[in-house]
Amino acid sequence: MNGYGWFIREYEEDPLSSGDWDRIHDEITRDIYTRFSLTEEEVYDPDWEPTPVVKRRIRETLSSLAEVPQFLTFKGITLTDEASAQFLDALHGDFVTAIGTLRRRSIGDYSPDKTPLKFPQFEHRKASGMTVWALFEAWVKEKKPRPQTVDRWRAVFLNLQGNFSDKDANNITEDDARQWAKGSITEDRSAQTVQEVWLNAAKTVFRRGKETKHLDHNPFETVKVTVPNKVRHRETKAFTSEEIQTILKATLQEPPARLSAHYRATRRWVPWICAYTGARAGEITQLRGSDVIERDGVWAIRLAPEAGTIKTGEARTAPLHAHLIEQGFIDFVKAVGTAPYSISRLLVGSLSQAIQPNRDSLNRLRLVITLQSGSVRSELMTLN
Repeated sequence: MNGYGWFIREYEEDPLSSGDWDRIHDEITRDIYTRFSLTEEEVYDPDWEPTPVVKRRIRETLSSLAEVPQFLTFKGITLTDEASAQFLDALHGDFVTAIGTLRRRSIGDYSPDKTPLKFPQFEHRKASGMTVWALFEAWVKEKKPRPQTVDRWRAVFLNLQGNFSDKDANNITEDDARQWAKGSITEDRSAQTVQEVWLNAAKTVFRRGKETKHLDHNPFETVKVTVPNKVRHRETKAFTSEEIQTILKATLQEPPARLSAHYRATRRWVPWICAYTGARAGEITQLRGSDVIERDGVWAIRLAPEAGTIKTGEARTAPLHAHLIEQGFIDFVKAVGTAPYSISRLLVGSLSQAIQPNRDSLNRLRLVITLQSGSVRSELMTLN
């Protein structure tokens, strides 16, 4: 129930006389309007902003005349000083309107009261019995997402649980969600990360909660944060033809003597396999000996989820380009053996230290080679 409705109800059964309401209205006029040389038109102007002194007097008068402490006790609400001030600021217009309504009724005017129609209907949400964290755990158990997704989203829901530890998941409002999203942007966490990772995680899990009837709404569904435009110093994140050749030429140079065997193998083969198969670096460095196969005379690699993380979560087979075979990749595989993980033992390592100036660029190495003209592919094949 809003303040207007509560005040009307309090005096419906035991109404005051019209003179009493005139007296209350006069008291407001004397204490607020006359004292500070204000007009009612000025007070009710939506753009009017009272001075701090006027605000304080309005709050004191309303708290007494509108019986605000009784209303809050009736609702079981305890407010901080700041919240109480905001409540009284919002109550002023409704209280004066209620006085006018009650005065009309005191003289027998019971015409329909349209004022309540302007207030939004209060929607009481039933408790789901689930905390935010319980909602996340239920989603993980049902959807069985990739471990990387669980690890990344865990931080999101630990943060949500910390912010809403005293709330049932179904009682989080859209305003709550919007304030949380805005407050999640920090010096260490960009607006883009909040929009693409944090809000996406919250929307996904709460959407599933609604679909499974644990929740009756998704407070994050329409929440967004503003992501500033980035200054881009390149036309594309992809490597240029010159950069591709620089990387691949470097793989053919004699590595430093201090470089261990697995770093040597990583440096020598991973960029070429990524370029010719379209696979991601992480998918290649987890290859097992048994994943290099020959079918009908065609050599290929099998990228399987059981070997490690696969972006799509689905196994696929990628044929090996003849140029890779000419360079001796199959001989390398045969030399290290076909036992599980015999290749990955030699291909693991810090790829970023060897060939990865930009994560997106490496992932797009395959795209550049695929989309460039045939002359580029020919140049690559002549590098060694």
